[in-house]
Parts: sequence; C-alpha cells; structure tokens
Amino acid sequence: MQKLDFSINIGHVISELCSEQIVAIFDQGFKLPGTTFNYTSITPILFASKSKYDNLVKTEEYASILNKINASEVYEEANLAFLTTQLRNMPGRDLIINDKVSRLYSFHKSLVDLKKITTELLVDKKFSGDLDSLMDTGYLIFQIAIEEDGLEPSQYLKIITALDELIKTIEKINGQSDEDKNSARIIMLDSGSDTNLGIKSQVETAKSLFLIFKEIWDFITNHRFYKTKQQNEAFMESLTIRQKIVEMQKNGVLTEDEAKEYSFMIKTRTDTLIGLKVLPKSIMNTNHLVENKYMLKEYRGLKLLES
Repeated sequence: MQKLDFSINIGHVISELCSEQIVAIFDQGFKLPGTTFNYTSITPILFASKSKYDNLVKTEEYASILNKINASEVYEEANLAFLTTQLRNMPGRDLIINDKVSRLYSFHKSLVDLKKITTELLVDKKFSGDLDSLMDTGYLIFQIAIEEDGLEPSQYLKIITALDELIKTIEKINGQSDEDKNSARIIMLDSGSDTNLGIKSQVETAKSLFLIFKEIWDFITNHRFYKTKQQNEAFMESLTIRQKIVEMQKNGVLTEDEAKEYSFMIKTRTDTLIGLKVLPKSIMNTNHLVENKYMLKEYRGLKLLES
C-alpha cells in the first residue's frame, strides 16, 4: 500500500470510528485522575463507532488495517456490553486499571497517534487533506493501476510523456505565459500495490486537466457498451475544453491548424493515459456499479475514444 493511501485510509478509519472524540473524553477525565468524571458520554459514541466498524471491515483496504491492529477484540459484542457497565461516573485512576477499558483507550489513542506520525514522517502535509481541494493550490494526484507483473520502465516513460504533452497543450489553451510554461512538474512518485503520481502546476491547469478526465470517464462508465463513431465524436466535441478551443478559434485567438492540433493532443494523450490505467486518484476511488480498476482493464477492448 502506498504511503499516501495508508495515510488517507488511516484518516478515514479514525473518522468513522470516532477515535478522536473517544480519546478526547478519556483525556479530559484523566487530567484530574482522582476526581469523579462522567465517562458515560462515551457509550453512545462507542455504539455509533461499532456500526461504522461493521461497514469498514467489509472493504478490503480498511479490513487489512483493522485486522492488523486486532480491532475485532474491541468491537466484539460481549466486550462492548461489558464496557457499558464500566463507563460511568468515577475517577479516571480507578477506571483505567480495568484491562478492557484500558484496551479501548489505547486502541483509539494508538490510531490517532499513528495518523499523526504517518502525516509528519511519511507524507508531505500538503497531501494530507481532501484530494479534490488540492487542485485549489495546483496539485493533482494521479493513480496508476498496477497489475501483478508491475510496469516496465518504458510504460512509466509513456505515462510521464503523455502527461507532459497534455499539460503543455492545456497551458497553451489557457494562455499561460512563456515564462510559466515550465512550472508544471512531478512532485511525488509513491509506489505500492498501485502508484501515485503527483503533479504541481498552475491552478487553472490542474482543474482543466482534472475536468477532462472526469468528463471522459463519466462518458466511459455510462456508455462502455455503445461504441458508435458518431456518438463518440459528438461527445468529444462536447468536452468543456473542446468548446473553449472552438470559441478561441472563432475569436481569432487560435488558427484552424492550432485548434485541430490541440483537439488531437487532448484526445490522443488522454486516451493513452487511460489505456495505461491512469486516472486522477479521486476518480479512481469513486465507487461505481463496475469497479473503476476493472473498467480500466477492459478499456483497451472498448477503445471508446478511438472507435
């Protein structure tokens, strides 16, 4: 699992299990360990946490984390029933000597601490927030779906080249000045079961790049069994960036040859990247009726954009 994915998944587990709320209540009581404190407020949070836990263990990436930290012993029904009898008005020093209560606290405290360590030591803080909001600062993270045999160096080169050419085309369309045209760069390559590829560019470029993939991928997921040339050509003409190119040509900003070149680059480089199983990470992680990784695997047989 990539460092970035691990950090994101740990953050989601903590949020779903309400770990920070549970730890905060314990810590508040432990500030004055000899003074009676009302720990009963943990009980409803704990049962909400149990409901979320039951959902998390159904998903492979979260189940693998929870299994490694023996979360099941905390969320066993018998254990939760026992905890409800212990979490009451009492001094913290008397409560924490109970092994099961101590285990509950240490479990959630360890998760919170693990997230902090992961963020500070393994992942650049700029990537620890929401993936889509990163575009507001010019960052866009792609995920490359890797099969068992991995990728050859030539395939990574194709991916980086296609991304570079696509970004440069978008920069031209957006009218980026010559001195800024080299601002786009790779700032993260994080390998694991899949590979994360981070791009830093101008904000407008990052958002345009993401929108191209979003519009095309939405079309692919909704029309993968309909490969008519007319339908695909009409779709390509409807892309937001294609409409911008047409408008720029009408206004004399682009020549006819430039408009054709840019449209061709958008179509072919995007097709190359999707064919190499590359998508923005937030799109890759979106759930569909058909898993996105399976869709990428069968994409070469569909060839929607080139039908």
